[in-house]
Amino acid sequence: LPVDDDPYMSLGVELTAGLGKVGKGALRTGFNQAATRGIDKLAGVTVGGGLDFGWLRFDYAWAPYGDLGHANRANLSFRF
Repeated sequence: LPVDDDPYMSLGVELTAGLGKVGKGALRTGFNQAATRGIDKLAGVTVGGGLDFGWLRFDYAWAPYGDLGHANRANLSFRF
């Protein structure tokens, strides 16, 4: 529980599927109640996905913030 604020709920789901010997892919969605405070519409909902090829990984997420617009987040990771 946060010390300086009210409690909030967060929930997320991920669906992962193998892509043969190439790697795996994932689709994700979630909801964070803390992000909805004072913002209308779909704020708090996130949608994204990722591809994992073993040595290379790409992740993407989209999150709306009501009148503030939306955020796109992308991450490219290398393993060595």
